[in-house]
Amino acid sequence: MNTMKEIEFYKMVAAGNDFVVVDNRKGQVTDPKRLAREVCDRHHSVGADGLLLLESSKAADYKTRIFNADGSEAEACGNGFRCVALLAHEKLGFPARQTFESLGGKVDAQVNGERVRVRLMDPQDFKDWEKIQVAGRELHYYFLRVGVPHA
Repeated sequence: MNTMKEIEFYKMVAAGNDFVVVDNRKGQVTDPKRLAREVCDRHHSVGADGLLLLESSKAADYKTRIFNADGSEAEACGNGFRCVALLAHEKLGFPARQTFESLGGKVDAQVNGERVRVRLMDPQDFKDWEKIQVAGRELHYYFLRVGVPHA
């Protein structure tokens, strides 16, 4: 028997990325990897790039967990962080200036109306002018890690 439980969520978008955001401070989401795969399915469910959970923290205002549509957990997502900070302030009563935990480290956020700024982790692993072969062409890129790798 498959039993469904209701979970209140918010659908949010930042710079083209869309998310399902859940206030999970009471722990109603017990299998976030499965929920992410199910709820992010664009053909059979809400559809989103990822699932964001706002959870309790003893070290910061709250903790954010990020699950990609395939169920994998990510360390950081700037656009996702902005969505969570806005929700935390506008709907959950957190202050405009917030600090929250993530797998990638602590994040500082500032909400000013609909504008949200986040300070990601300090950059690491910078690599200047790397090369990669793609379809017989040599492409050049820079590499930087700010919680998650970026090229």
